[in-house]
Amino acid sequence: MSADAGNELSALILDDNDFRALSERMDVFCPFDATGISHQEIRHSNFLSYIIDPSRPHGLGTAGLVAFTDALLANSASSQTRLLLRYATDMNVEVRREWRNIDLLLIFEGSEGSAHVFAIEIKIGAAETKDQLPKYAGIVEAEWPNAIKRYFFLTVKADEPSDDRWEPVSFLSVVENFERMMKTRGTAEAGADMLRAYVAMMRRRHLDNPDLEELATRIWARHGMALNYLMEQRPNPMRDLSGLMQSPEVFGRVASAVKEQTGHRIKLESSSNTYTRISVPAWDPHGNIDPDDAEAGKRLLLCELECYGKRVHVRFQINPGDAAARESIYTRISQHPTAQTGSSKSLTGKWTRLAAETIHLSRAQDDHQMNLELEKVAPKVQSRLVDFLVEHIPPYTDALSRQEVTKGD
Repeated sequence: MSADAGNELSALILDDNDFRALSERMDVFCPFDATGISHQEIRHSNFLSYIIDPSRPHGLGTAGLVAFTDALLANSASSQTRLLLRYATDMNVEVRREWRNIDLLLIFEGSEGSAHVFAIEIKIGAAETKDQLPKYAGIVEAEWPNAIKRYFFLTVKADEPSDDRWEPVSFLSVVENFERMMKTRGTAEAGADMLRAYVAMMRRRHLDNPDLEELATRIWARHGMALNYLMEQRPNPMRDLSGLMQSPEVFGRVASAVKEQTGHRIKLESSSNTYTRISVPAWDPHGNIDPDDAEAGKRLLLCELECYGKRVHVRFQINPGDAAARESIYTRISQHPTAQTGSSKSLTGKWTRLAAETIHLSRAQDDHQMNLELEKVAPKVQSRLVDFLVEHIPPYTDALSRQEVTKGD
């Protein structure tokens, strides 16, 4: 770190009032972040179904339901419908969660047998799946043929639904209605504390927050150098996992296990922060050294461990190189009765993936949480990598040692 960046970082942390205010606003306990549910749609529907249900012991009565339905109906419903539902205490209200896979279902039964049915599909970051909305609408139509039915697609930015029967609604309108409700009521109930935490989480994680954005803009204007340095040094658990897998200690354990179970030695090739590349030297005499780059000992068939996102992908692949050598390797493997070519039906011009596996690592929602789990994750990756290599090295070895079968043989 340069002296200028160090001085700026010190000033940012010790003396900047805006940074202190931003830290105080962000560094708060949030039960939704603590339990890792801020990005899980089913958890949002769980909470919303509870807080808007007047029969639940949250102390809010019908206030949460009125605020929520007002947000749903703000841009489309007639004033008569909105007025009717505003006084929902005069109706029997049933709140269903995940009924027939529909995130939320509100059923308002009137005193004279009339019914309003609201179906709400929630998306937080995920996209609408194919035919999902028409399917749900069809289920509701069949179940309540005589009711007044409304369909709402609730997303962060009021995304347009694929089905015209569904109305787009933004989470911002819902959050703003909850904020107004709590401000006018002056709520002190236990349920209101949870609702305030939910609103704060939505503002922090998913929605625009003008106050925080203004603080951040002023801080960047004064301390850009320090902030850029912090961004460069932020924890990167998948980079750390790659480094761990390439370390002499961990790779040595993998190599020892593979040698013990297959009799073959493996070697760590040139790797990166994302990719760990592994070769099998016993394959070299069978045409695995690229004739175009023989002096550098470039190998065409490698195992590659890719650490990216929250998953690890492990695969054997044929790398770019001499066309005839690549074709010979692919043909011998594809002709072998047990050597896998994966989903590859033919040899591609560059990288051709053969056997492959994805290792799902964690439900952690952020890098800090993921970093804390590395001690648990690394042994799992090590074990699965050994199993993968032990499964595929013997049949690939046998395939490469055979002569290619030509037509007419």
